[in-house]
Amino acid sequence: MVFWVVPVSEPPFVDTEWARQIAAPLWYIRAYLLFVIVSPLLLRAFRKAPWTSVAGFLALAVVVQSALLPLPARIDEPFTDLVTFGACWLLGFAHHDGVVRRLPTGRVMAVAATVMGAGGWFAVSHPTEEGYDLGSIPLAQALWSFGFVLLLRFGPRGDTWVRRLRPVHAAVVLLNARAVTVYLWHEVALVAGWSEDRAAKRPARLWPRP
Repeated sequence: MVFWVVPVSEPPFVDTEWARQIAAPLWYIRAYLLFVIVSPLLLRAFRKAPWTSVAGFLALAVVVQSALLPLPARIDEPFTDLVTFGACWLLGFAHHDGVVRRLPTGRVMAVAATVMGAGGWFAVSHPTEEGYDLGSIPLAQALWSFGFVLLLRFGPRGDTWVRRLRPVHAAVVLLNARAVTVYLWHEVALVAGWSEDRAAKRPARLWPRP
């Protein structure tokens, strides 16, 4: 039961629809916690050899995808999460240090397009039982996510333009303040938000009309 308090592995739960809705998003908290724990080591590796360490995580994603490194289920799941998003986490260090901003625009676009293209191709060519689900294809997820995060090089440098639009700014502040809650529990919220429609035996509607 300790895994419900310290989510370093999947906690036990009854396999029902509602239980899955509550327990499934915990992988994100587990991965985030593990990244925070190992961040001092990752930052040291990144500062010593930035692009080598990034490439190392992408190489580990290849190993995980190929199943050449069999691990117990309790270790395999968190390790797969670390490997899948490790390159993105290091890229966050690069963004913070201004390394990505100093890269030539053409090179960033070329690398991002190539990596995302490779991730998309791998996902299409390796469908799972659930279809083309990136969450079930670690290598495709790692490549696509890395390329997408790299494109943040072209994001705005500040939020001045947002502050001029007060309703938009208020919405951004709200979503930033509740980003993890919205991301993790949106499925549960959607199901519970529609409880009135279900109780009245009418089709579920995203926005109720008179």
